[in-house]
Amino acid sequence: YSQEQRQAFAPFCAEDYTESLLQLHDAEIVRLKNYYEVHKELFEGVQKWEETWRLFLEFERKASDPNRFTNRGGNLLKEEKQRAKLQKMLPKLEEELKARIELWEQEHSKAFMVNGQKFMEYVAEQWEMHRLEKERAKQERQLKNKKQTETEMLYGSAPRTPSKRRGLVPNTPGKARKPVAASTCSGKKTPRTG
Repeated sequence: YSQEQRQAFAPFCAEDYTESLLQLHDAEIVRLKNYYEVHKELFEGVQKWEETWRLFLEFERKASDPNRFTNRGGNLLKEEKQRAKLQKMLPKLEEELKARIELWEQEHSKAFMVNGQKFMEYVAEQWEMHRLEKERAKQERQLKNKKQTETEMLYGSAPRTPSKRRGLVPNTPGKARKPVAASTCSGKKTPRTG
């Protein structure tokens, strides 16, 4: 319900709380409930589009997360299938709702409003905001890569700590071996005599 529609109901802003004001509010609630019931299918279609849109945005956000490749158990494949399904479903929902809304507008001779604007304008605005957000993220990545390239050109591509020099530090063995004492036996066999 838009702000203009709320302001059209003058008692909405009244501060003189009386029994008659309460009755006016109750009558408005009954009128709105009836209005909703008559156009329930249309409102549920809009709600379904908004839920699908939210899921689509969530999958788009997950698709740009580099950590998603570390998941196991086929989550990546499931997400990609769901995202592809949503990408196909959104335009179908939009076309279906557009046809229903045009029919409704012809019957009632007024515009069907969502958040204070025509529904198809609202949908176009959501897509445009999504496109602009993706463009902004792309420009941020390009700027980051450009800065990294400039830094690598100035200081080298891999900042390293100085390598450890061998030979300066004496090696100390963990365990000293005992020398083997020479045995008194020569280990030679002598033939037996007789």
